[in-house]
Amino acid sequence: MTPALISAEAKDAGLNVATLDIPSQAVAGRTIDTGSEAQAFAGYMRIHALEASGGQVYAEMGRFLDKNGKATNDEALAAKDSTGQPVPNQARNLWVTETALTTALNTSFFAERVGVFTLAIGGALLLTGIGFLVLTLGGALRPDTAETPAASQPKPRVQPAQA
Repeated sequence: MTPALISAEAKDAGLNVATLDIPSQAVAGRTIDTGSEAQAFAGYMRIHALEASGGQVYAEMGRFLDKNGKATNDEALAAKDSTGQPVPNQARNLWVTETALTTALNTSFFAERVGVFTLAIGGALLLTGIGFLVLTLGGALRPDTAETPAASQPKPRVQPAQA
């Protein structure tokens, strides 16, 4: 899967390429082992699902298929299978699977970003700790214990005036 190939494929399927979020990273024939590759792969999966469903997403499709194979939400108009149940729209089921798989891929992208953030914050906190250690060892944070001469003299007691 490459950006150029998926764009041509989407255009051939009748999708409006200008409105699609075409991944910028090629992942064809490669092991998906980074968060950015997982996110790109999820983008390719979305385009493939749009191609398979004629450009419709899950919420835009009917739940059932009628006798002509067209989508409908009306159970009474739906074609019936051998058990008398309405025939489900399998393209909708494709979206359920696509959503589950892309969620897993996008979660790995998110997890990688959280890991990078954690390393950055850990480094900043480590440097802050080193800075406080240097200040402490250098004496900048020690309390001033030297007594001033006035503080060492006892204060005279004032006697109240007698009437």
